Amino acid sequence: MNIPKAKEFLEQTISIIDLTQTTEQTMHRKILHIALPSIFTNITVPLLGIVGTYIAAHLGADFLAAISVGSTLFSTTYSLFNFLRMGTGGVAAQTYGAEQFAESGVVLGRSLVIALSLSLGILLLQQPIIELGLWLMSVEGAQRVLVMNYFHWLIWGAPAMLSLFALNGWLLGMQNAFYPMVVAVTQNLLNIGISVFLVYALHMKIEGVAIGALTAQWVGAILALCFAIRVARQHGIGLFSQGHRVFRDFIAWKRFFTVNVFIFLRTLCLVAVMFSFTAFGNRSGNYVVAGNAILLQLFLLTSYFLDGFAYAGEAVGGRITGQGDGQAFRRLVRALFLWGGIIALLFPCFLEWQAMLLCSN
Repeated sequence: MNIPKAKEFLEQTISIIDLTQTTEQTMHRKILHIALPSIFTNITVPLLGIVGTYIAAHLGADFLAAISVGSTLFSTTYSLFNFLRMGTGGVAAQTYGAEQFAESGVVLGRSLVIALSLSLGILLLQQPIIELGLWLMSVEGAQRVLVMNYFHWLIWGAPAMLSLFALNGWLLGMQNAFYPMVVAVTQNLLNIGISVFLVYALHMKIEGVAIGALTAQWVGAILALCFAIRVARQHGIGLFSQGHRVFRDFIAWKRFFTVNVFIFLRTLCLVAVMFSFTAFGNRSGNYVVAGNAILLQLFLLTSYFLDGFAYAGEAVGGRITGQGDGQAFRRLVRALFLWGGIIALLFPCFLEWQAMLLCSN
């Protein structure tokens, strides 16, 4: 007797749910579903930098300046390849929205091939890279030795870092921001723990900080790969059975590079500004470099917070594009502009508090 009524009630409930999917409120929920974990993930990066700055400061101004210069060299180099995350996430989100899950696996395979190829190039060219960086930043004398020591340890994390860009981008494209958050938290806790142990317990210097970061990078990449395999299995994707498709589709490769060349140029401009900030400061002495390191952490804290909504825009926007819903895409754009305006108004209010947190004078 009650079965027809139950069926009618279920159909009405589904219709209500479908109707709410077109509201602005639901769009905000979709954005926050990706943005909040991503914000937490991103904030751990400058917070880790703050801890690293604290450890290096106790070693002395020379070590703090050397780690600041070395970190700038790595962030500059790696940031140039951030298109691996953006491009992979956007394309993966489109295949997710179109429910072409097999193609999603091919996207990840293609991105990992590019990541490992680029990292091999970085390893082969590590000496020209460090020499160019030291020349541009006018690093000489004892500081040069410290920076080179730090660089030659940490450069072996290049395959892990570039692969992590691809893996995290793919996970976000598959509408999963939780796993990248777990990876980032694990990385940072491990980095802090190992660095503190090596510096304070074993009395290592700059190499202790480098080894801590290097270990965390590889653990993070392996953990992200395990999460990617789990997500792939949930959607029936055989990551290791589609190698022939990764290499054969020339049109897909061309489309991937066409999209990402513009992301690369955009990133190059941003990196040039950040690199110049440390490079010009280094010419004024170690204390200026140390002060700039604190200012840079404040800048990164703000930018990484905003990037959480950028990641949400990539993931949700890509999914909507794959579904072919132009009206929903316009709602997404309006919602993102609203969140951007709110953050732009709130952050200056906390700027002084952030500065006081990092320094005592």
